[in-house]
Amino acid sequence: MVYCLLLAIRHPEKVKKLAITGANLRPDTSAINSAVAMEVARDIEKIRSTKQDATTKNTIKLLHMMEIEANIPLLDLHKIKCPVLVMGGDYDVIKPSHTLQIFENIPQAYLWIFPASGHGTVHRYKEEFNTKVKHFSLIRILNLSGMIGMNKFNAVSKIKF
Repeated sequence: MVYCLLLAIRHPEKVKKLAITGANLRPDTSAINSAVAMEVARDIEKIRSTKQDATTKNTIKLLHMMEIEANIPLLDLHKIKCPVLVMGGDYDVIKPSHTLQIFENIPQAYLWIFPASGHGTVHRYKEEFNTKVKHFSLIRILNLSGMIGMNKFNAVSKIKF
């Protein structure tokens, strides 16, 4: 999701709308639970000592990404011009307060926190996730909701998730 945000920041003309989940702006404990950060570091070391097949290399890359990426200043989120559905789990490894920060700093952002869910919200709530993202996409395309120009907090309540 970090790369999606970066694309929307650097090339806003190329992104018409965006749905993100489990995104972080910083690789530190302001975004990620400290116990999880330590666990990621341990996992990387353990995996590096195993056989390096394609799957293992990919896992190392993903875990390493949590250690070093992203480094997106909050002000950069203001450059995002498209509507963004920001999602996260209330028990996500990405702190809900961090997800809220992302939401608060994107001008056309909408927020949905998955109840009783961790970082695997897309898998745990597959049907509901797909329905909500589709609904978000259609509302914006058809402009049926009257959300354009509204305060984003009002708009969030108007999306009938």
